[in-house]
Amino acid sequence: MSKPSTKTTHNITIINGQICMGVDAWTGEPITRSKSEHPYNYQSFELFSNGEKGERSMYSDRMYSWDADKYNRCCHAIWGDHGQRFDLSRTPKEIEHFLRLYVDDDTLVLTRIVEDCSPASGSPTWHFAFKVSEPTPTITT
Repeated sequence: MSKPSTKTTHNITIINGQICMGVDAWTGEPITRSKSEHPYNYQSFELFSNGEKGERSMYSDRMYSWDADKYNRCCHAIWGDHGQRFDLSRTPKEIEHFLRLYVDDDTLVLTRIVEDCSPASGSPTWHFAFKVSEPTPTITT
């Protein structure tokens, strides 16, 4: 199997003549399985980055499984609902505020948001990378 012809310019990648937006958030390779073309098996992509490296991270679905009541309270405080989507309808500042409430740490700074597609369910999940000045409290269930 031959390697595809790839050219990247201005965050637009052309693979064998096909336009592909962006690169996989984890591998840095051009995205070949987009969300629009493969809605239940797409590659991870970055929604936000402030350019800094996060020291800690959490996935949205894990946060919900650790403490659904707290998760829902934090969502309701920011957005007035219990939604589990963190797509472009929610701003990075709002998501940062949500995370600060969830981990109970006002020093939290959101550094990156990546949207993933769960291989188990095909549902979207979001990965949040962040920094804090003090240790994040341990969440027990």
